Amino acid sequence: MARVAIIGAGASGLSMARYVREFGGEPVIFERGDAVGGIWRFDASAADAARPAYASLRTNTSRKVMGFAGAPFPDGPGDFPDRGEVEDYLAAYQARHALKDCVRFGATVQAIEPGPDGQWRLSCSEASGPEVFDSMAVCSGQYKEPAIPSMYQEAQRNGVELLHSAFYRTPDAFAGKRVLVAGVGNSGADIAVELCKAGANVAISAPSSTWVIPKHIDGVPYDHFLTNLAIREPFKIGQGIFEGMIRREYERRGVDLDRYRSLLGRAPLDFSRSRMTVNDDLPKLASAGELQVLSKGLGFEGRAFIDVDGRRFECDVVITATGFRHHFPFLPQACQPTNGGTLALYKHVFHPTVPGLCFLGMCGIVGAIFPAVELQARWAASCFTRRSVLPGEGQMVDAVQTHNAMAAMYKVRAARVLQVDYMETLAWELGLGTSSKRKALINRSDDCPVVADMYLN
Repeated sequence: MARVAIIGAGASGLSMARYVREFGGEPVIFERGDAVGGIWRFDASAADAARPAYASLRTNTSRKVMGFAGAPFPDGPGDFPDRGEVEDYLAAYQARHALKDCVRFGATVQAIEPGPDGQWRLSCSEASGPEVFDSMAVCSGQYKEPAIPSMYQEAQRNGVELLHSAFYRTPDAFAGKRVLVAGVGNSGADIAVELCKAGANVAISAPSSTWVIPKHIDGVPYDHFLTNLAIREPFKIGQGIFEGMIRREYERRGVDLDRYRSLLGRAPLDFSRSRMTVNDDLPKLASAGELQVLSKGLGFEGRAFIDVDGRRFECDVVITATGFRHHFPFLPQACQPTNGGTLALYKHVFHPTVPGLCFLGMCGIVGAIFPAVELQARWAASCFTRRSVLPGEGQMVDAVQTHNAMAAMYKVRAARVLQVDYMETLAWELGLGTSSKRKALINRSDDCPVVADMYLN
């Protein structure tokens, strides 16, 4: 029986444990917290970047599309669940698949080493000595070490308060202050809007390729349209249709498109290149001038932030929503998932030169994350229990290098995937047949398909 160590009891770790067990293996989840839920667990006093949930956190994908296969997300208030609902959903998933006995809570992984016999030695805080496993699945996600550009550290030396978004919890302490939010990903946009509504003077620094997508288009969750288009239309056509839908929605809302697009750039929407942020309020606040939008930062003069267009913003606080470094301190350097700062995993899952090691949830997914990581888990568990076979090391290394080189050549994000296309790639690896049968099942309906349920066979 294959014994698989799983680091983390969030969505990825629970999915991995489910399929390892279903395929005849023995899963052991190491979770340093006291409950399942991963990044969705809120702790107002947490000083840990791996617990980045803030009090008002909601999902950016709707109930209909975000559930696991055969496990629809429960109905509730609003189309986009809050963090507490996601915690409850993951706890119910654990109970549904009887995974409680395979989770060790309060277990902090200290070191993982591959052995010469092909097995792994894992040392953790709760054990007196290392344990031996056949395979290793790192499911603790990307939220480990905050990445803070040096210019903001320089501002801190000039007396500006500096905080990474991973440590933001509530807006109370920022009312009346001048706050720069650096970065306009989902967390950065949420925080900037919340601070603005709470009485802070807010500016947000955004790259020119940003597209802020409204959560609802004509009253329907945006991802219902995005999912349908991804399944039913060629990539370029679907992309153009979706951009037109966004523009029309802004016009319906009375957003000054010329002003708003001049603030965030005029590049066409590109699923492979554009930064896509989901937020209902940012466009209206920005176009009305209630929230200042600046371009990429050039540097600081004292406490004044200067963007590349020469605009200034005097600030008391900088909140950096600038992402995380993909580094896992419990793994030796040879086992890290990156090479030169670029994700270097075979199909964004398997380490190409270290047998028996996989990482789940490391790529950026355009679409619903839960169904995609569930299929990653199903594939990884299938390989670890010898139901599926991976290519040789040389072939995997070549595939990773070719993928990253092509991404650099075409200036696309190497670690970004489109949910439906990526799930089709994983389905092929699992021998689930072609997409034509799955698409035929949903093309008969105008309703939004539950993508995860397309892969139940």
